[in-house]
Parts: sequence; C-alpha cells; structure tokens
Amino acid sequence: MINIKKNIAVIVGSIVFVILVAPIGVFATPQEDREALQAERKEAQAERQADRQEAFCERFAERAQQTAERLTERRGHVADRHGMNIDRWTKHKTDQLAKLEERRAEAEKRRSDRYAQLEERAVTDEQKQAVEDYKDTIEAAVKVRQDAVDAALKTFFDAVATEVKDREGAGKSAADTFSSAVSAAVESAKTACSEGSNPQTVRKTLQDALASARAAFKDSRESVGKIREDIKPLIDARRDAIEKAFEAFRSTADAARDEFKAAFDA
Repeated sequence: MINIKKNIAVIVGSIVFVILVAPIGVFATPQEDREALQAERKEAQAERQADRQEAFCERFAERAQQTAERLTERRGHVADRHGMNIDRWTKHKTDQLAKLEERRAEAEKRRSDRYAQLEERAVTDEQKQAVEDYKDTIEAAVKVRQDAVDAALKTFFDAVATEVKDREGAGKSAADTFSSAVSAAVESAKTACSEGSNPQTVRKTLQDALASARAAFKDSRESVGKIREDIKPLIDARRDAIEKAFEAFRSTADAARDEFKAAFDA
C-alpha cells in the first residue's frame, strides 16, 4: 500500500514538474497557432519584398544613370550638329580670307602682265607716260576697292562672331539645363525607389520627367532659330557694300582706260 502511494506521489510530482518547465506555447490554442504562422509568413514575405525592392533599386539606379548619360551625350551631339561654335566660325573666316588673298595675288599678277604688255607697246614718251598714269590710276582704284571690301568683310565677320557667341552661349545653357533636369529626375527616382515606392510608379515618373526635359531642350533650341536666318541682314549688307565698291572701281577703271586710249592713240 505504501508503495502505491509512493508511485502516485512520483507521478503527480512528474506532472507538476512538466507543467512548470514546459514551454507555454505547448498549450497555445489552434487560433494562436494560426496567427503565429501568419505572422511568420508575413515577416518572411516582407523580407523577400524588401530584398526584391533592393535588387530592383540597384538595377534601376544603374540603368537610369546609363540612360541619363546617353541622353546628355546625345543632346550634346545634336547641339553641335545644329550649331556653329566660335572656333568653327573662326576657321571658316580664316579660310575665306586666305582664299581672298590668293585671288588678289592672282589678279595682281594679271595686272602686272598687262602693264608689261602695254609698256612694250609704248614707243613715245607720251605713250610711256600714259602707261604709267593708267597703271597708277588702276592700282589706286584697286587699293580703294580692296579697303572697302576689307571693311565690309570685317563688319560682317565681327557681327557674325557676336551672333555665333550668343548662340553658342544659349546652346550651352540649354544643354546644361537639360543635363541638370535629367540628373535631378534620376536622383529623385533613386530616392523614391530606396524609400519603397511602387517600382512601376517610379519608372513612370522618371519617364515623364525625362520626356519633359527633352521637350524643354527642343523648345530652347528651336527658339534660337537657324543662324542663316538671323544673319541674313548681315549677308545682304556685306553684298551691297562689296557691290558698291566694285561699281566705283569699274567706273574709275573705265575712265582711266578711255584716257589711256586717247593718249596712247594720239
């Protein structure tokens, strides 16, 4: 009998011990189990979503930066193709003046050859003097004509250089504004992405911002207009001045030729 009581006491003690040391979760209700499981799933899902978001942001940031660099480079090429920078204009002016000097040298040689022919034909002192007078008159008229042409060209080249510099400055300003807008759009997209914004929303916002920057750049470039349209008055003024100089030269040369013939044939 005593043994039975001892055994019962041992069993009861064991049960009490198990109750005291066993985890409380062992006695959780089915509802609590489900809630705990759902919480674990949500936590795991959130972790996976965060990982995906982080991976997306990394890829997105890299691609966005590449897009920005590509657009900025392309805008630079466009501005260069449609513009005339001061270095290019200076080279053009130098080339044109060099060709003018070549033509003047050729014309001077032809005049010298013509004077030599006239001197060979001159026999009397009157004829020789007529050749000298004719040569002096023509050379003086050539000098006046060349000075007038040089002045017209200088006025034209200086005015166009100013126009080119202004356009170059406007083009650089438009390109800088475009580059800044693109950079700002990319940085804004990166920030929104890192803050967990919806990827589709981030991408759409960036696309809209880049489209707006492109449109603004295009409007700025078109507002400048084509340089030939802007310098047409300068071209017309140069042409008129040069034509006037040549008309004056022809008038002087015709009169000198008539005097020379009268003296030479007398």
